[in-house]
Amino acid sequence: MSRKYEAETILRNLRNSLTRYIHDGVELTGDDVFSFCSLLEQAGDEVKAMSVELSRQRSNDFGEEDGLANEVFEQVKAGTVAQLPVFARPIPVGSLQNKPKSTQLENRN
Repeated sequence: MSRKYEAETILRNLRNSLTRYIHDGVELTGDDVFSFCSLLEQAGDEVKAMSVELSRQRSNDFGEEDGLANEVFEQVKAGTVAQLPVFARPIPVGSLQNKPKSTQLENRN
């Protein structure tokens, strides 16, 4: 069984065992509280393990992307990929002065 279902099962069982006391309430003994806390701790451990696994999967996914970027960078350094020059685009004279003050359409009633 996957961790997702273990954590979900623990929490669902805990909820189901408490729902019978919704209307009448319940008094808990020390042993009851200990059991309750143990179940919550167990569910928390399962959720933490799922979080670590998800983080590891994301890290692996990003690692593949970094590997591709590093490969391209190495090819550029080796000269097997041509670099294109980057030029600044000139701003036409007066283009900032002729800019309209409002780009919103007028409200016609």
